[in-house]
Amino acid sequence: MQITGIKSIKSIGVVDTLDLEVDNKHHNFLGEGVVISNSHSYSYSTMAAKLVYLKFNHPKEFYLGCLKMAQDRADCAEEINEISKEMRYLGYDLLPPDILKSSIDFTVEGGGIRFGLGSVKGIAEKAIPKLKKFIKSEASNKFEVFNASRMAKINIGIFSSLIQAGAINSLSSDRPKTVLEAQIWGLLTDREKKYCLENGATYKFDLLSMLKNYSEWKDSKGVVIKDSRIETIRKHFAGYWKIYQQNAQYSKLAAYFYEKKALGYSYTYSLKDIFEYKNDYLANTKQIKNNKTERDKIDFVGEVISLTRAISAKGEEYLKMVVGDEFGNQEFMFYGYKFTKYLKEGGEVPEENSIVYIEGSKGTDIVWVDKMAVQDYNIYTKLSDLKNDE
Repeated sequence: MQITGIKSIKSIGVVDTLDLEVDNKHHNFLGEGVVISNSHSYSYSTMAAKLVYLKFNHPKEFYLGCLKMAQDRADCAEEINEISKEMRYLGYDLLPPDILKSSIDFTVEGGGIRFGLGSVKGIAEKAIPKLKKFIKSEASNKFEVFNASRMAKINIGIFSSLIQAGAINSLSSDRPKTVLEAQIWGLLTDREKKYCLENGATYKFDLLSMLKNYSEWKDSKGVVIKDSRIETIRKHFAGYWKIYQQNAQYSKLAAYFYEKKALGYSYTYSLKDIFEYKNDYLANTKQIKNNKTERDKIDFVGEVISLTRAISAKGEEYLKMVVGDEFGNQEFMFYGYKFTKYLKEGGEVPEENSIVYIEGSKGTDIVWVDKMAVQDYNIYTKLSDLKNDE
């Protein structure tokens, strides 16, 4: 965006005007023959005062209203992310979606707010009636949830988004594996599904383990699954198996990406949790703002919100970034010979949404970067991600 400042001011003389205040509650003014009502400012101020009162006296209900309004915005995920940061900063939790606890919309629950299933990214409006039917199903284990989703005719892409968002964590916490199993479930025949439902407990409802022992699948009619069928199943889920193998290597990072993509925020792990290899050495934005003074050493990991790469008036190349975590955002400056050295040594310039690790020092209102590394592990959520990376 180009910004143009005032370059010069030229006097054109003095012009008489009339500014007459009318003595009434709406504070009307008469200016240059026009009656101007100040009701907009009056109403705005009144509303702001009421909102401040509600925010500090009924915070959960206040944030519930904010989240419901955020659903209708084009940048819904970004709005929810910002609201969740403020909630966490003030000690309130935005609880994850849960297939057994969530309603379609956001709801107040205990000391926080429960995420609504209808607000999970990728859930189309037409799918909401199906979800309502799905929620009513009395599922007590993972296989029954898989089956209920198929009975409700929920698209596998939508169901995968719910799994990735953590909506069935109470039944199965290994999300990369559960997504794979859900894909496989869709490939099974009705007879094969019935066998799994009846015998799942023997295998602790581990579908991959069951498939390894497919030769034991027998019911009153004989063999349930033959060699030819198992080969067909393997052929069709080969791509999903590759996704599972990749994501399972970085399970914490996968959870973070899943949640950010589906919900707009991450609740299971912070980037500090994922990338901190020593005890309590990484700072978060809250600590940088409140507990750090000038020249204090800063080690930080966060997600790039925005960045500008340019050359200063002195001819020094620099990278200015706004980087965020679960508590808020912080400005960083990578400047001069340090940035030039970083580039010469093959350092990558991050993009928006990249995860970066930064070492630097606290300035007055900015962190000066000494070293930086860009996270380059790939996390996949669908087959097209895998194809694009080949």
